[in-house]
Amino acid sequence: MAGIYLHIPFCRHKCAYCDFFSSVSLSNKSEYLIALQQEIRLQSNYFEGESISSIYFGGGTPSLLEPHEIHQLLNYIFEEFSVIDFPEITMEANPEDINYDWICGIRETQVNRISLGVQSFDSSVLQHIGRKHTAEKSFNSIQLLLDEGYNNITADLIYGIPGQTDDILKKDINTLIEFNIPHISAYALTVEEKTLLHRQIKQGKLSPPDENQMADQFYLIKDSLAQMGYEHYEISNYCLPSHQAKHNVSYWTGEKYLGLGASAHSYDGKIRKWNVSSIKEYIQSLQKGKILCESEEISPIMRHNEYILTHLRTKWGVKLAELEKMFGGQALLSLMENAKTPLSEGLLLIKNEAIVLSREGMLLADRLSSGLFME
Repeated sequence: MAGIYLHIPFCRHKCAYCDFFSSVSLSNKSEYLIALQQEIRLQSNYFEGESISSIYFGGGTPSLLEPHEIHQLLNYIFEEFSVIDFPEITMEANPEDINYDWICGIRETQVNRISLGVQSFDSSVLQHIGRKHTAEKSFNSIQLLLDEGYNNITADLIYGIPGQTDDILKKDINTLIEFNIPHISAYALTVEEKTLLHRQIKQGKLSPPDENQMADQFYLIKDSLAQMGYEHYEISNYCLPSHQAKHNVSYWTGEKYLGLGASAHSYDGKIRKWNVSSIKEYIQSLQKGKILCESEEISPIMRHNEYILTHLRTKWGVKLAELEKMFGGQALLSLMENAKTPLSEGLLLIKNEAIVLSREGMLLADRLSSGLFME
């Protein structure tokens, strides 16, 4: 099974922490959507007949699109690709875009999962990170989605924000639990270069995130959700039983995916490619019937290391038999040798014939992964 990602790079405004490719101008939205349809046609043979099990609209802010525009893009995908019955089709949305008419329009499309950028239900926290919606709007948008029968919702939270107390975060978590939100993604605030947040911290206008606060709040989220039956199946993701994000799981388990749109990335198991990060150049190239992109061939060592990096983030971990089958006995020997120290320190565990992160190791996932790489 494979997945398709569509990048919708338009936003009403740029959030202070965001470094994703996006534009606050919608002037060329129509031309972009036409180009996107053209790319769908040109990429119809990308999977060589393999079926599509998930489709994901990311951004940017996909909820800025009209429902009929979403419907049209999905029709093109269903025409050009082999899509399984009842695929997971997710659309990211901002709370300020959710209203009754929008939901009614989306219901007429095949979208069956909404990823809502809540981030927090505290207005001061939202203001701190440059979000434009209010806490009340987040609350009301969730209630409206549920009232109209859209209960397959994932909500994003951000933690580690300066000024965000544990009490505020706990209240955010409890609100989502009370709504019975089946999937919650919780991300630590990261300060990326070239963002407004980075500039504000560099200028001394804001304090940088505190690592101790982040660690404490990571465990606060983890333990609070575990008590309510949520499965912590990936470092940043929690779900009620049978509500894992199929599209995201495919990334972590090395499935093939096709990225459509400006700056979107694709992977066919051998080659990774990425489209040009320019709306104007993307449109112009598709008008000429070409896809402007760069690519790299994934060497066996790169593939091995990416397997370690992605799988270690999940509850399933690095499966020893699977790794040996894919990369050979020497790779398994190398892994076990590299894992000796973190295993002895209790940062890694061997569980169900796989190497997994311990509770303490989850805070050091990237460092631990790189320590298991082959050179």
